[in-house]
Amino acid sequence: MRVLRINSWKANHFTKLIWIILISSSIFLLTRTQLEFKAPNISMKFDNLKNNITHYFINTPGCKIPKWPIFSKGFEKYFQYEFTGPSCNNGRPPLVQSNITSLFLIEDHFANYNIADHSLVRCCYEELKRKIPRNGEDERYKFGDSCIAFEKTADILMEFVHVKCNYANEQIYEDFFAFIPQKHNETFTYDTQNKYNVLIMGLDSISRLNFHRQMPKTVKFLKDSDFVEFLGYNKLADNTHPNLITVLTGYDEATIRRTCRTSSDYFDNCNFIWDNFKAENYITSFGRMQLD
Repeated sequence: MRVLRINSWKANHFTKLIWIILISSSIFLLTRTQLEFKAPNISMKFDNLKNNITHYFINTPGCKIPKWPIFSKGFEKYFQYEFTGPSCNNGRPPLVQSNITSLFLIEDHFANYNIADHSLVRCCYEELKRKIPRNGEDERYKFGDSCIAFEKTADILMEFVHVKCNYANEQIYEDFFAFIPQKHNETFTYDTQNKYNVLIMGLDSISRLNFHRQMPKTVKFLKDSDFVEFLGYNKLADNTHPNLITVLTGYDEATIRRTCRTSSDYFDNCNFIWDNFKAENYITSFGRMQLD
């Protein structure tokens, strides 16, 4: 018969360790219970919603996307729809505005900036350029070498400009503007048959239902402009890149890495949706805006 002997010091140490684990577990369970008790219960029973589904955007054996109600009494009280908008320039109207090609000074708004003598107003614009990314940074920029003065209007040949206005040698206004200058004079041949202009717009970090709930004016504008909603579109992964690259190419990231982006950081060898339109003599462009 084999006798198992346990050193008394090890036994005491083991006993203390067990007590520490038990006490820690009790504190964790108690804290978790309190947190769960304090959290408001805003969940809805999925079974009740599931039983009320009568319509689908897509209803096939391989894919089902239900047409959920945009509004429901179960969670409507958690939304607030009054929004006054951001307050810029301390609530004053803009001093400078832009159209497709130019900047122009709005003299009717001078009184809002306590401008009594128009001759003392000095405005200028300088180019804003994006620096080449370095070490993963993609938020670097630089201004032009000089600020170009203008009086009432200015034709802009740059993509982005920074505008500053002084009155009596004191800066009273600052803003940024974006333009789409014509960079190349090219001759295009068009088919005699008229073709549709195609504009694809996407909005990130919001679901379709929340878009309809929280941005009703934007939804109305898109509907009034006869935009077609992608009712069958669904996200594939978290973050922007995997979803954006899929809708623009038709392939997921794994397929792209295996086919057209095997050893490069660039996507030049991948076929994007605008390549198909370019082959049909469309003038194409791609733009993305991110607000931080």
